[in-house]
Amino acid sequence: MKSTNKTVNLAIKRHDLDASGFDFRYKGLDNSSKARVFMLGRNMILEELDSFLETLPEGSKILDVGCGTGHLTNQIKQKGYEVYGIEPSSEMLRIAKNNFPSISFRNDISSKISFQNDYFDAIIAIEVLRYLDEEENYNSLKEFRRCLKEGGLFFVTQVNTFSTDFYYFFYHLKSLYSSIFNKVNHYCYFTTPKAQEILGKECGFKKIRTIGLFFGSARIAFKFGKKFGNFYFGLLNKILQHRITQSFNKAFCGHLIVIGKK
Repeated sequence: MKSTNKTVNLAIKRHDLDASGFDFRYKGLDNSSKARVFMLGRNMILEELDSFLETLPEGSKILDVGCGTGHLTNQIKQKGYEVYGIEPSSEMLRIAKNNFPSISFRNDISSKISFQNDYFDAIIAIEVLRYLDEEENYNSLKEFRRCLKEGGLFFVTQVNTFSTDFYYFFYHLKSLYSSIFNKVNHYCYFTTPKAQEILGKECGFKKIRTIGLFFGSARIAFKFGKKFGNFYFGLLNKILQHRITQSFNKAFCGHLIVIGKK
């Protein structure tokens, strides 16, 4: 799926290259320290997603945007929902269809979804909109609104500008390296809880709420070993907690959950 938006095409190119690695990781076959930290944060997102899904009526229609290798799409199906997946990376899509042939997958992008108006009860996009610029984020949320039924919900993840893993600085250093050595690097959309509330309302959603998960500095701690990482992660959880719904501290978390209602 080609797009006129540069950040979309960069994301597709990057995920075509990384598809087999993601498939390997989601099957639990990657035991590297990087994979452990990745799955720790992802599992926190999935716990939050489970709570979100429990609020939906039985048999709800759900769209998994940027479904990748299809593993999450299948997990949602196993919970009894009518689920569909869209994915613009041809390599990701090939793996998803091979892994889960009973699920309907389409080659769409988040801002151009080939489903009719008012079709879904919920739309989810895990680690998808973070790869797109602000204009494409706006277009995607507008498209989500078109496809959602009245009262329908979206659940997306974003990257906090002020995350305490200092990814903002690391990303820009990596981008500089990639440009010098002609490497493929994705775009990253950095945002804040307040900015997401404003954007969601600009796109016509009635209600927007945000949740911060996983203090970013824990990612740094795991670089000193699993034992120290687990100790630091537990200590932070006792002092600050890794799930924040009200305090301004959610702006410092590694994952930002955004939930909106049409």
